[in-house]
Amino acid sequence: MEFSPYCDWEYISTEDVPSVLTIPIGIGGVLYPPNTFHADVVLDSKFMHLAPNADDIWFKAMSLLNNIECKKTSDSRSFNSRFLEIPGAKQVLHYSNLFGKENDKQIASVFETYEIGKFFLETLNEKNGNQRAIATLYVRLQE
Repeated sequence: MEFSPYCDWEYISTEDVPSVLTIPIGIGGVLYPPNTFHADVVLDSKFMHLAPNADDIWFKAMSLLNNIECKKTSDSRSFNSRFLEIPGAKQVLHYSNLFGKENDKQIASVFETYEIGKFFLETLNEKNGNQRAIATLYVRLQE
């Protein structure tokens, strides 16, 4: 199973409904309650092998293995006003993961290892595909 390129995923959503398809991106912080993650979350050598520059993808996979739904919290501020920008700082990771397609490689690596694609397909079938529209970042399956 293949996923659409990461750069084509819906990035910002106004929905705040829990969904397994919502992928929290840790730019501004993510709150993970106790018992969110699968036991493998602490296997640093596995993480460093599969997704060394994509902890958000790693955390998403680990939460999916525990069948945890995620949701966006309400925040009336504009997206860009939520962050402190350091003048002159390089955002190399963002550019390499997004534009250098590193996220696509890391998503494939983690999702194939843990058979996450099958999980998404089953979820979409169970929910009749409705969660595609409410996911903060959603996966569009290529046919």
